[in-house]
Amino acid sequence: MSSRCSTCREVVSQYVKTQKKEPNLFVDHIDICDLKGKRKHNTQKQLKLREIEIHLSALRNTAGGKIILHVSGTAGDDRYLGCVDEFLEESLNNFLCDGTLFVDTYSRKWLSEIRTFEEFTDCILISVEKTKGVATVDFKTKICSDLKVERPSTLNIVSLLCQRKSSPQKAATLRGLLPNPTESRNIQLKTYRPKDQDKSNIESNPDTFAQYIWEKLRFREYLSCMTKNEDGGSFYLGITEKEKQYQCASPDSTRTYSSFAPEIEGFVLPFSEDDLKNSLLCLIQSHVRILHVDTALEDFPPDLIKFQFHCSKSKGCVLEIAVGYTSGIAFYDEKGPLAYHVKEGEVQRITPDDWLSRVTKTFDDFKGDSSP
Repeated sequence: MSSRCSTCREVVSQYVKTQKKEPNLFVDHIDICDLKGKRKHNTQKQLKLREIEIHLSALRNTAGGKIILHVSGTAGDDRYLGCVDEFLEESLNNFLCDGTLFVDTYSRKWLSEIRTFEEFTDCILISVEKTKGVATVDFKTKICSDLKVERPSTLNIVSLLCQRKSSPQKAATLRGLLPNPTESRNIQLKTYRPKDQDKSNIESNPDTFAQYIWEKLRFREYLSCMTKNEDGGSFYLGITEKEKQYQCASPDSTRTYSSFAPEIEGFVLPFSEDDLKNSLLCLIQSHVRILHVDTALEDFPPDLIKFQFHCSKSKGCVLEIAVGYTSGIAFYDEKGPLAYHVKEGEVQRITPDDWLSRVTKTFDDFKGDSSP
């Protein structure tokens, strides 16, 4: 709840007094202007969505309940809910972790449709049902195709932990500077082109450079993906894909088409290779944990990562970070997945052990439901 907003305080007080008691009730506040526009470059919108996701996760993982969403600034005669639906749709679907339907899990309406709440024309009442599984805000791990990395589903996690054929762990293997590298589930290419206003800060010391690779260039996500590939993978910094014109292969054709080809650009490292390597290793050792179905979170095995700086003909070097394979799940957060529940009246983060117990119970429930 926004402590500065009198409407938020008033609406929750009146709802508690006049409506039947809910297992849990939250109030979230967002301005109508923050609700509009693209989320990617709207930090305020991202922060507000995360606040709501935490409450959704807590409701789904406890006993269900209600969220009153105060969309301040909404005109009294604007009854269009489409922008709110667009804002929440992806998150709501992400929390459908037990096979239930959206329509059986959520409902929403203007709070002003309820008698005695007619004056609250900018508030929306969202009803949320409890899940049998575990509604996770952020798995802190990714899965990949040959095109992109993406958020796993709960069933993906169940499959990785409980169903996937276990193979022996494989140490990282350097692939070298390939003559014609192309992106795939095993190869990720990144160019080094920070914004001018960020460059001096990134290059100020090895730690900020490593953080740029880790977070801005999303190496942490690619690492978590590559550990799930039996052949591991390699992340290259200093190689880009540029558009190129090709002539159609037909002998009598004069047509051309656009495609992409790798180009080794390289980059100039403003400090020693060992300093950057040590900073990256520190990030990996501090944050990455491995989870197996029968163990607690473990440290990242050192043989699953290798570094190599290759000389570039154009300028400087190309950094290759090779990643090995593990049958467990690599999380890029030392606390594991991000999920919440309500405990002793407070929203608390679910521990990794509790999260794992809930995930494996989901698998057991599915097995029981599918048994003849």
